[in-house]
Amino acid sequence: MHNMNKDKHSDKKQYPESTYMSKNSKAIRILGFGYRELKFFIILSWIIKYCITHHINPKAASRLNPGIPRGGKGLASKNYTNTYLTLKNPIAKKYLAKYTFIPANKSYSEMKDEFKKFKNKPVVLKPDQGARSIGVIITTTDSERMKLFNVRKNMNYIAQEYVDYQHELGVFYYRYPSWKKGKILGIAEKIFRIISGDGKNSLQELLKDIKLTKAIQTQMEFKFHSLKYIPSSGEKIMLTNTVDHYDEGEYYDRSDLITPDVEKVFNKIIGDKKFYFCRFDIRAKNLKDFSKGKNFKILELNTGPNVVLLHSFDPRYTKKKQLQIYFKGFTHAFKIAEKSKSTEKENMISYLWFLMKDEIPLFFLKNRIKHINKN
Repeated sequence: MHNMNKDKHSDKKQYPESTYMSKNSKAIRILGFGYRELKFFIILSWIIKYCITHHINPKAASRLNPGIPRGGKGLASKNYTNTYLTLKNPIAKKYLAKYTFIPANKSYSEMKDEFKKFKNKPVVLKPDQGARSIGVIITTTDSERMKLFNVRKNMNYIAQEYVDYQHELGVFYYRYPSWKKGKILGIAEKIFRIISGDGKNSLQELLKDIKLTKAIQTQMEFKFHSLKYIPSSGEKIMLTNTVDHYDEGEYYDRSDLITPDVEKVFNKIIGDKKFYFCRFDIRAKNLKDFSKGKNFKILELNTGPNVVLLHSFDPRYTKKKQLQIYFKGFTHAFKIAEKSKSTEKENMISYLWFLMKDEIPLFFLKNRIKHINKN
């Protein structure tokens, strides 16, 4: 584990300069196949081997979080998850960022009054079932929200208050069914890349050497209407305000933030709910307060066997170390699933389809959102 003893919970960044440009633009790829794809097959092979050697049926993972249908997954309904988490649980309600559910058949005019609860502050609009920031837009005006309503088609959405706290963290929580209290497996901090305007060059020129993900590019185009926008001299622009775990070079392991106070507050947030393997995406005001279990907001709770262990992406770790973190996480997942009691009977083929089927509408949404400014 990396050493941060000099200033254990300092808000000052102790990391090397963002690797966003170098890690993505210089990655070696052959016929579109790179380390990301190779890692997927390595992890899949490890899971198959583990299940065979330990006589485990992979569909046991459907019992991982009994409080969510089929144990949950990365694309589970955010509204369903939030409703279950906060049911008779005032602690969870206190920490969850304010939000409202937008059914697919509702027009913007029908939902307009709902936005009043955000008191004219920025509002994040995101698919109720989504991942990797696809379809996520930070809006400040009615016209921006209407644009998204026009392209979202038949998808349920979430409108959530924009939490402008400085630090974005992924907190991975796990608990065995027989345990009264759970533990934090890891914490990752997202480091956002910031560019400075010079009053002369457009965003397009300032970003020409940086390979943006589609999610980030969409948000930039939405916010500034065009990449031809020229930032004023000294103007600071954050490339993204949302998490996309494909930006692997931007996550750093902050296991130094795992304190008794942090574990205590997340156990209170979970309460008696049957979440055994999950990741909280949160915003913290400052790391000193967070280490004491204070001043943070939950953006969303991700559940299921395919939830990403973000702290494994730390670029300071070797590829072997990153994979070891994943294997440790999946070992816990299968052991928890084996001990979890559930009355659901799961068919193997239907369960695998359940894990992957939502990628299809997400793909089409991604392409619709990409052209949002042309509508």
